[in-house]
Amino acid sequence: MSAGYQTAAMRVVTVLGVLLLIGAVAFYSAVDLVLTVVPSVVAVLVTIAYCLVVLLVAMSLLWSFPGRLRIAAALLTCLAIFAIRLTDTNSRKPFLRSLSQVQTGMTVAEVDRIMAGFQRSPAGPGELAPAGTVGFRHTDEGWGNADIGLVTFHGGHVVEVRFLPD
Repeated sequence: MSAGYQTAAMRVVTVLGVLLLIGAVAFYSAVDLVLTVVPSVVAVLVTIAYCLVVLLVAMSLLWSFPGRLRIAAALLTCLAIFAIRLTDTNSRKPFLRSLSQVQTGMTVAEVDRIMAGFQRSPAGPGELAPAGTVGFRHTDEGWGNADIGLVTFHGGHVVEVRFLPD
């Protein structure tokens, strides 16, 4: 094999490796929308596992990079992935974080305090719907206007918390 062919092949593999890293970050930003609705421990474990896979693939595809540059590229990709995880890209993440703080046994007033920044139905603080429920929403925009955090009360205390995604 000629040296020119090997150099060209190395360039192609390097370009593919860089494109893979960019694609991995873009793919994770879509996955993060789904991970928002799962418990945070599971989401963090999935994020860590995803980063490990990206690191292994990046290290093997970027073999033509000098050692430090290869490690830096892979680590920067993982940092970007974790930044996406920690960034509130829309109102759904803070809504779900707040909703996850609502626990069985809490009073209506405690729930209202936790969910204060979100739309409440029925609208009056302390009010309950006839079925003993309160619904919370985080946006009126079409992409998430049917996301509902439904809190059910019995005897003035929370008995169930559910998220009904759009």
